[in-house]
Amino acid sequence: RDTQSGRRMLVGTMRGACVGAVLFLALMSASSIALPVREPTSDKPWFCHDLDCPQFEVLETNSSKGVKYELRKYPAARWVYTMVQFDTEDDFKKAQGTAFMRLFQYISGANEAKAKIAMTAPVVDTIVPGQGPLCKNNLTLSFFVPFDFQRIGPPKPTDPEVFLTEWTEMQVYVSSFSTLPPGPSGKTLAEEAQKLADALPTGSFEASPFLSAQYDSPFRVFRRHDEIWLKKLPAAGNVKVEFLHEALCPYCILQDWKYHAAKVALASIADMRIIWWGNAKDTAAGIQCQHGPTECVGNRYFNCLQFHYPDSREEFTNCFDWSVLYEYGLRTPLSLDNFTAIAKNCSEVHKLDHLLLNTCATGDEGLKLVKSAEQETVPFGHKYVPWVAVDGAHSESAEKSVTDFVHTVCAAYKGPKPLPDICLSKALLGAPGSLRARAPHCAAEQPHP
Repeated sequence: RDTQSGRRMLVGTMRGACVGAVLFLALMSASSIALPVREPTSDKPWFCHDLDCPQFEVLETNSSKGVKYELRKYPAARWVYTMVQFDTEDDFKKAQGTAFMRLFQYISGANEAKAKIAMTAPVVDTIVPGQGPLCKNNLTLSFFVPFDFQRIGPPKPTDPEVFLTEWTEMQVYVSSFSTLPPGPSGKTLAEEAQKLADALPTGSFEASPFLSAQYDSPFRVFRRHDEIWLKKLPAAGNVKVEFLHEALCPYCILQDWKYHAAKVALASIADMRIIWWGNAKDTAAGIQCQHGPTECVGNRYFNCLQFHYPDSREEFTNCFDWSVLYEYGLRTPLSLDNFTAIAKNCSEVHKLDHLLLNTCATGDEGLKLVKSAEQETVPFGHKYVPWVAVDGAHSESAEKSVTDFVHTVCAAYKGPKPLPDICLSKALLGAPGSLRARAPHCAAEQPHP
């Protein structure tokens, strides 16, 4: 992610994007959150009117280049969302309308309980502008779940295009503005986001995606209130580590199992994530995976895991890796029944909802997540998996062994926090790099079944 280019990130980019809007949600959502009990209060902001809206704490207020803004902290909360793609600025309002009506139908009774759910504010658009003129833009539209359902959980949607999620605690920079009915256009949102980006310190926020929060009915004429949200970056200095994997590549499984303890030990100085697409190919006949149809299901399942349970991903994958190695070894092809049995068992061990993950993996949500993983994978230009990138650059040294991986991450860390003990281990200090030219891998050019 290019955090230094935020000042020139937005205007004109509404015409093209290849990146999925689920990227932001993947960072903010985790179904295992222990949600605090929060009730509506009488001192909510005026722009919420009589609707439930998420509570927040103002951490700071500031003004720069004619833009007033504040830094808010939002607690973890439940939301419901849907995703729509659009091509041009002219299509933006139509995409908004399509997404809004899906969620409106959900709160009007298109849910398993057939419950009527109160409207809330704001309606949040997550917009991912992007990288080229030939790809669709991505819009994710979200409703805050009313307080009555924050504690017990809202009913499940019956529309396969509508999903429930939980946003983790987040900090966002917020600027406000007002537009005439029926609300801001995509161009206006991009311009307002650019103004806020120009006012903020360089490197203090995520350059993409940006969010807009709209609090008013399209028929409200006076005192309309709209906001732009830019997500504050976490404390600078952590190393960004990305693993390109595919679910059934034996060397991905082996690497993930071997690196588990080191990844846990390095968690204080490194932000790590796995991108499950690997050497899959998106063809006219559908997605084809290097190790067969079961791997395609596995890629979706793991992407759903990372989206819904990011804080549990490491422990779950370690359980999965150990189960495969112990029960089947690396040479036995894993059947779909065997994969499902292992996934179900590891979900139960770590108190995750296997039904939720399996429904995600076999439905439209999983397809969208895995296609987003494809778009994240392509820019790396990888030639095999497992492929490791450290701070955005391919690192063969990090792939060779656990020792080399630890050395690479520890050396890359330049932040203010003390190095974890594993970086100072006598067994690792001064240890030479592995003599192996390249770790075992699944080459991209290997034939697909």
